[in-house]
Amino acid sequence: MAIIVINRLHEEVKKEDFSCGKESIDNMVYEAYFTSLLQFSNAYKAVCDNETVGYFMTSLGSIRLDFAPESIAQYAGKKDTISTLYIDFIAVKKELHGCGFGKAIMKIIEKKAETLIKQYEWNVRLITFNATKDNVDKYISWGFQQYGKEDVYTVPMFKDLWMDQNRNCLMKYMEGMV
Repeated sequence: MAIIVINRLHEEVKKEDFSCGKESIDNMVYEAYFTSLLQFSNAYKAVCDNETVGYFMTSLGSIRLDFAPESIAQYAGKKDTISTLYIDFIAVKKELHGCGFGKAIMKIIEKKAETLIKQYEWNVRLITFNATKDNVDKYISWGFQQYGKEDVYTVPMFKDLWMDQNRNCLMKYMEGMV
């Protein structure tokens, strides 16, 4: 696959220029520039060989630990939320579905989260999003897990970004407490 270039969205996406084939997600794409201007989320355009292949939008957020996956909530301590990089949407041009662009964009988002953690020392622990039900198996194959309650159309999903170094330190710390 050729290199995908990611740029911040600097203009409105017009309906005649893009569709991923799902109206609800298309509408999020068309509103993404406005949402970015308000600083609610950051919207991006994915380009490959000078062709727009898709869009995505992320925001920093948190989830309450009583809604978090049990493997994470068990370490809650005095904190009642956990920080996330939330994916508002990933939209790949309909004609390009099945070409690997969605997976490539997800990998870019994962790298973005890892950079926030390692370079900037942000306490982002999870990547979270609501997957459409028809895509859940695909996301599971990419290493994501389901959590929480699904609704009619979507299933909450996450990937834990807990760094191995911190995990190993915690295990040693807990061994010393016994």
